[in-house]
Amino acid sequence: MLAYGTFTVCKNFSNQRNVDKDTSMDLNAFKQIGNNIQLILEERQLSQQFLANKLKISKQVMSKILSGNKATNVVEISKIANVLGVSVDTLVKVSGVAEIAPVYSFMGQVSRDNTKEIILKLKEVINELVLLEKFSDV
Repeated sequence: MLAYGTFTVCKNFSNQRNVDKDTSMDLNAFKQIGNNIQLILEERQLSQQFLANKLKISKQVMSKILSGNKATNVVEISKIANVLGVSVDTLVKVSGVAEIAPVYSFMGQVSRDNTKEIILKLKEVINELVLLEKFSDV
Protein backbone atom coordinates (compact mmCIF):
# COMPACT_ATOMS: atom_id res chain seq x y z
CA MET A 1 0.00 0.00 0.00
CA LEU A 2 1.40 3.38 -0.99
CA ALA A 3 0.21 6.60 0.59
CA TYR A 4 0.52 10.04 -0.96
CA GLY A 5 -1.02 12.96 0.85
CA THR A 6 -4.60 12.08 1.61
CA PHE A 7 -4.82 9.44 -1.11
CA THR A 8 -4.00 5.79 -0.60
CA VAL A 9 -3.06 3.57 -3.50
CA CYS A 10 -3.78 -0.09 -2.84
CA LYS A 11 -2.61 -2.99 -4.94
CA ASN A 12 -4.97 -5.94 -4.60
CA PHE A 13 -4.67 -9.31 -6.23
CA SER A 14 -7.59 -11.44 -7.30
CA ASN A 15 -6.62 -15.05 -6.76
CA GLN A 16 -8.55 -16.84 -9.47
CA ARG A 17 -8.03 -20.56 -9.73
CA ASN A 18 -9.20 -23.01 -12.32
CA VAL A 19 -10.59 -25.60 -9.93
CA ASP A 20 -13.34 -28.14 -10.52
CA LYS A 21 -15.87 -27.42 -7.78
CA ASP A 22 -17.12 -31.02 -7.68
CA THR A 23 -13.78 -32.34 -6.41
CA SER A 24 -11.87 -31.37 -3.33
CA MET A 25 -8.63 -29.41 -3.44
CA ASP A 26 -6.76 -32.38 -1.95
CA LEU A 27 -7.78 -34.69 -4.78
CA ASN A 28 -6.84 -32.03 -7.31
CA ALA A 29 -3.45 -31.64 -5.64
CA PHE A 30 -2.76 -35.38 -5.83
CA LYS A 31 -3.86 -35.45 -9.47
CA GLN A 32 -1.61 -32.48 -10.22
CA ILE A 33 1.36 -34.20 -8.58
CA GLY A 34 0.61 -37.36 -10.56
CA ASN A 35 0.38 -35.34 -13.78
CA ASN A 36 3.69 -33.62 -13.06
CA ILE A 37 5.39 -36.97 -12.43
CA GLN A 38 3.87 -38.41 -15.61
CA LEU A 39 5.11 -35.46 -17.68
CA ILE A 40 8.65 -35.91 -16.38
CA LEU A 41 8.53 -39.64 -17.09
CA GLU A 42 7.35 -38.95 -20.65
CA GLU A 43 9.99 -36.23 -21.19
CA ARG A 44 12.73 -38.61 -20.13
CA GLN A 45 11.17 -41.62 -21.83
CA LEU A 46 10.98 -43.53 -18.55
CA SER A 47 8.30 -46.03 -17.63
CA GLN A 48 6.05 -46.35 -14.60
CA GLN A 49 7.74 -49.66 -13.93
CA PHE A 50 11.18 -48.00 -13.85
CA LEU A 51 10.03 -45.51 -11.22
CA ALA A 52 8.16 -48.19 -9.26
CA ASN A 53 11.30 -50.36 -9.18
CA LYS A 54 13.47 -47.46 -8.00
CA LEU A 55 10.98 -46.67 -5.24
CA LYS A 56 10.52 -50.35 -4.35
CA ILE A 57 6.75 -50.20 -4.80
CA SER A 58 4.40 -52.15 -7.05
CA LYS A 59 3.39 -50.93 -10.49
CA GLN A 60 -0.21 -50.79 -9.23
CA VAL A 61 0.72 -48.36 -6.43
CA MET A 62 2.74 -46.31 -8.92
CA SER A 63 -0.29 -46.21 -11.21
CA LYS A 64 -2.46 -44.92 -8.35
CA ILE A 65 0.09 -42.18 -7.57
CA LEU A 66 0.19 -41.09 -11.22
CA SER A 67 -3.59 -41.04 -11.51
CA GLY A 68 -3.98 -39.09 -8.25
CA ASN A 69 -5.86 -41.93 -6.57
CA LYS A 70 -3.28 -42.36 -3.82
CA ALA A 71 -2.54 -39.69 -1.28
CA THR A 72 1.20 -39.08 -1.37
CA ASN A 73 3.07 -37.75 1.62
CA VAL A 74 6.13 -35.53 1.79
CA VAL A 75 8.52 -38.46 2.16
CA GLU A 76 7.15 -40.19 -0.95
CA ILE A 77 7.22 -37.00 -2.99
CA SER A 78 10.79 -36.35 -1.86
CA LYS A 79 11.87 -39.87 -2.88
CA ILE A 80 10.21 -39.50 -6.29
CA ALA A 81 11.89 -36.11 -6.80
CA ASN A 82 15.24 -37.63 -5.86
CA VAL A 83 14.87 -40.54 -8.32
CA LEU A 84 13.79 -38.19 -11.12
CA GLY A 85 16.50 -35.64 -10.31
CA VAL A 86 14.06 -32.75 -9.86
CA SER A 87 13.05 -30.56 -6.95
CA VAL A 88 10.01 -31.27 -4.82
CA ASP A 89 8.72 -27.87 -6.01
CA THR A 90 8.71 -29.19 -9.57
CA LEU A 91 6.48 -32.09 -8.56
CA VAL A 92 4.02 -30.02 -6.54
CA LYS A 93 3.85 -27.10 -8.96
CA VAL A 94 0.26 -26.25 -9.79
CA SER A 95 -0.70 -25.60 -13.39
CA GLY A 96 -3.98 -24.19 -14.56
CA VAL A 97 -3.83 -21.28 -12.14
CA ALA A 98 -4.65 -17.99 -13.75
CA GLU A 99 -1.92 -15.39 -13.65
CA ILE A 100 -2.57 -13.12 -10.70
CA ALA A 101 -3.31 -9.68 -12.09
CA PRO A 102 -2.90 -6.51 -10.04
CA VAL A 103 -5.97 -4.38 -9.46
CA TYR A 104 -5.41 -0.79 -8.46
CA SER A 105 -7.98 0.99 -6.35
CA PHE A 106 -8.05 4.54 -5.08
CA MET A 107 -9.69 5.99 -2.02
CA GLY A 108 -10.93 9.47 -2.69
CA GLN A 109 -11.27 11.45 -5.89
CA VAL A 110 -8.33 12.90 -7.80
CA SER A 111 -9.07 16.24 -9.38
CA ARG A 112 -5.70 18.00 -9.73
CA ASP A 113 -3.65 17.17 -12.81
CA ASN A 114 -0.42 17.20 -10.80
CA THR A 115 -1.79 14.54 -8.45
CA LYS A 116 -2.99 12.42 -11.38
CA GLU A 117 0.53 12.51 -12.87
CA ILE A 118 2.06 11.43 -9.57
CA ILE A 119 -0.39 8.55 -9.29
CA LEU A 120 0.42 7.43 -12.84
CA LYS A 121 4.13 7.47 -11.96
CA LEU A 122 3.39 5.43 -8.85
CA LYS A 123 1.52 2.91 -11.00
CA GLU A 124 4.59 2.61 -13.28
CA VAL A 125 6.81 2.05 -10.25
CA ILE A 126 4.47 -0.61 -8.90
CA ASN A 127 4.45 -2.37 -12.28
CA GLU A 128 8.26 -2.35 -12.35
CA LEU A 129 8.36 -3.76 -8.82
CA VAL A 130 5.98 -6.54 -9.88
CA LEU A 131 8.27 -7.36 -12.82
CA LEU A 132 11.34 -7.39 -10.58
CA GLU A 133 9.57 -9.67 -8.14
CA LYS A 134 8.51 -11.97 -10.98
CA PHE A 135 12.06 -12.25 -12.33
CA SER A 136 13.55 -12.76 -8.88
CA ASP A 137 11.32 -15.83 -8.41
CA VAL A 138 12.68 -17.49 -11.54
